[in-house]
Amino acid sequence: MRISLRNKIQFNNMFFNDENYKNRKNIISGITIDSRLVKNGDMFIALKGNESDGHLFIDNALKLGASLIVAEKNQIVSSTKFKLVQSSNKFLNETALNWRKSFSGNVIGITGSNGKTTTKELLATIFSSKTDCEYTKGNYNSTTGVPLSILGMDNNADIFIIELGMSKPGEIKKLCSISLPNIALITNVSGAHIKSFKSFKNIAQEKSSLFKCLNENDTAFFNIDDNYIPQFKTNAKKISFSLKNKANYSGKLNSSSLLINNSSKIHLPYTNLAFAYNAIASFAISHYLGFDEKDIIEKIESYKILSGRGNIFESKGCIIIDDTYNSNLESAKNGISNLKSYNQNHRTIAIIGDMFDLGEKSVPFHCELGDFILSNKINNVFGIGEFTKNTIDVINANGEIGYHFNSKEKLSKELSKFINENDVLYFKASRGMRLEKIIFEVFK
Repeated sequence: MRISLRNKIQFNNMFFNDENYKNRKNIISGITIDSRLVKNGDMFIALKGNESDGHLFIDNALKLGASLIVAEKNQIVSSTKFKLVQSSNKFLNETALNWRKSFSGNVIGITGSNGKTTTKELLATIFSSKTDCEYTKGNYNSTTGVPLSILGMDNNADIFIIELGMSKPGEIKKLCSISLPNIALITNVSGAHIKSFKSFKNIAQEKSSLFKCLNENDTAFFNIDDNYIPQFKTNAKKISFSLKNKANYSGKLNSSSLLINNSSKIHLPYTNLAFAYNAIASFAISHYLGFDEKDIIEKIESYKILSGRGNIFESKGCIIIDDTYNSNLESAKNGISNLKSYNQNHRTIAIIGDMFDLGEKSVPFHCELGDFILSNKINNVFGIGEFTKNTIDVINANGEIGYHFNSKEKLSKELSKFINENDVLYFKASRGMRLEKIIFEVFK
């Protein structure tokens, strides 16, 4: 990970004493935690991780032109090149917090099991046409990605949008203490990362930390259709949205049209339920902040979804739905439900791989997905992965429509021979399965 500083002079004045700053050769122009990405003038922060220690790569960072090394271990080199700290991680977090405090605009914090990246990108698309908006790029939503993203933001902007991810207990609270959001959205709660949290209740409790960090002058956006979010406590003002119930922003979904509060009609560029929730959440936040309704609708209708997150394209006469970026049980079910909508006029084929980080829920969740696929009458299923074998076994216990493979090469070869024009293919798996490689092989 590497970021370029947007306001170099202010950053250097804020974080380095006059004696160091007098030497213009030592001005910091970027920050990285990966020595391979160091550019001339960068600050390299040597972090200790579970699998590697950044201190082992300090020499490489210096060779590539680092202006400053932040390290926990003393090095026998010029002291002007080193800032020795008790904890490099603590330094990163405190530096990000101080930079965040120099910003006076709205900070929108977004977390959730599914849809947080798409909602963040939607909001950024809406805001950027009318205001100076900064937002976390890609999936920089971890305990290192968030502070780096904050440091890479222009503190003269009007709005920050910060995506908050989690992989173990306590991380959302920690990220909130650095990002200090005053507007918060929790998209939904499902079984993503259940291996580390053991239960849906524990996942919900962790997600709720975002609302708990708010004060009475802040605003929390509640998805009241979720099984857990309506019970979350907060001191902030509550704004609700729903596709099922009465709310501050109530939506009615009819095919590709979303009608909000019986007045605002949006023609959705993607017709699945998950995107409809992303759209109404984005509409609610944007409208609440005073953005023009027509402009909000226009930006949602013209939005292009990120690759691997449900984008649709055609090749070899087939319709391909690429949802390969990541997977959990709830998002896989949403994708299968969307695939079902093609059943009447197309042969539907699901190509699925393992869902990761499920722990003791791995087998039962993969079996449950098999039952769900059967209930939605998908025509055929191609699977790969150790746990996906359970999904295919459940499916084939009720009819031989599933095929399991031990390699991407074999699956790609058989799928290439199997498909016909007018088929609709849905690809879904966790990131580590790299299922997009099959799309490339079959439709290259």
